Amino acid sequence: MNQLKTTKAEVEWSEEGNGVSINIKLPETSQFSSFLRMQADQESKEVSTLESNLRIDGIFVRNGSRFDKILFKDILYFEAQGAYTVIYTKSKPYTLSRNLTRCCKGLTYPFMRVHRSYTVNLENIDAFSEANVFYKEKRIPVSESYRKELLTYFNRI
Repeated sequence: MNQLKTTKAEVEWSEEGNGVSINIKLPETSQFSSFLRMQADQESKEVSTLESNLRIDGIFVRNGSRFDKILFKDILYFEAQGAYTVIYTKSKPYTLSRNLTRCCKGLTYPFMRVHRSYTVNLENIDAFSEANVFYKEKRIPVSESYRKELLTYFNRI
């Protein structure tokens, strides 16, 4: 572990009226610079740990003049419709004016892209076959390029 060696500092003391003024001048040394970098790195690590411990449980979607929170657990699947994406939830669909790739960027488990037009929530699937995923009566195709990853996921269960 790096240890900081103490160095001499110039201290100026002055009393003006009722106030006290102290000026400290630290020499610019590589040791002090290293110490500051170590402190900054430590603070950065603490912030990233805090961010990773925050649990984001949903997204907000515009619904008229307000924003509704959609919990990830309630999302069944995303469907691309041109430049729009429809999010199908357990209660109702929401249409967003962005493409599927932008909508699903950064989503991880339990979401998986299974087709160029679909991203599904693996935890809400009712049934699956090699070529399809099912939510109740809705059949969602699984394209060949995504099939292996989907089947690998279900083989782990």
